[in-house]
Amino acid sequence: MLFFLIFRFISSNANESTFNASSSFGIMEALRFGNKFTDIVDTSIFVQFPEFESDKFLKILNHISVPKRSCYNEILYHLQFDCEEANDEQQKTLALHFTQCYYNVTGKLDQFPSGPIDNLKTSQMSTAVYSVYTSMKAHWKNLCLFSKQNVFTEETSQSLVDLYSTIVESMHSIISLQKELNATSILLNDSLMNITTQLNKTIDNVNKIQVLFESFTGYFDIVKTFIDYSVDTLHQIQFYAIVIIIAFFFALYLPKMLVPVTLLTILFSSIDNFLGKRVLMWNDSIYRTLTKIVYSMLCFSYPTIQIIYFLIGLTKRIINLFKNDSKIIHESKENSRKIE
Repeated sequence: MLFFLIFRFISSNANESTFNASSSFGIMEALRFGNKFTDIVDTSIFVQFPEFESDKFLKILNHISVPKRSCYNEILYHLQFDCEEANDEQQKTLALHFTQCYYNVTGKLDQFPSGPIDNLKTSQMSTAVYSVYTSMKAHWKNLCLFSKQNVFTEETSQSLVDLYSTIVESMHSIISLQKELNATSILLNDSLMNITTQLNKTIDNVNKIQVLFESFTGYFDIVKTFIDYSVDTLHQIQFYAIVIIIAFFFALYLPKMLVPVTLLTILFSSIDNFLGKRVLMWNDSIYRTLTKIVYSMLCFSYPTIQIIYFLIGLTKRIINLFKNDSKIIHESKENSRKIE
């Protein structure tokens, strides 16, 4: 009889605290009081996901029966004993904890001996407490299995509630992502429209530039012809220009050569230019090379002759100087002999 009274206390005891149905803990607390899941949770978000088949899932959630939390369940959470294979010492420990829980839920905890419960001796118990203890020890396995079933049911229900919370969070993430994608799509469409408009304006500007460019084509052709002619002429007379530059250097010391070199340059460059435009392959022919050699020899013949004359005179002076030195040395030796 005492066992059934204890069993009734286990089934009816609960923590009458307030809860928040918006959290996982709040949902679990509301379910402990027999509320249906859909009565305490807003499930309207599932309407936006018809392919999910939420009716079946919500039906399972509505059939959740969460046992009311009691200290009997907490005993198994704390001790972690196996209800099938508990030894004598573990059975005694379970009976002591179940006895303490009984006095706790009946509001008579002051009748239960104080001190660490695991070290409690039966000799410290009153007759009434010992009677409850022996009943608990006799039915420890049934109490343990019942509490274990409640713990399993609670953990399963908690897993389902957590699964629901995860699904809802994922759906909110999907909706948020869809909004971002829609906003991005609108932005891209606007950007493409702006780019298309700018491209059309650019094409119009390019067409105008092309028309303007075509109007100046004749002028550019004249400029190109002049540039080509100038390049050909410079290429034709570059050798003569080099000779003139060298001639100016020599003219600093031999100014007489500047006039004939200038005349020769005008003559030979005119002949070279004339033949280059009228005789095929003239620019690459050996005759042009020979003409340049003759031109160079004529231009630098005068300074070459002057350099040769200078070298001959310099050589004579060195020889005379050497002869004079030898004569002086010889006379010095003769004078020395006479003195002796």
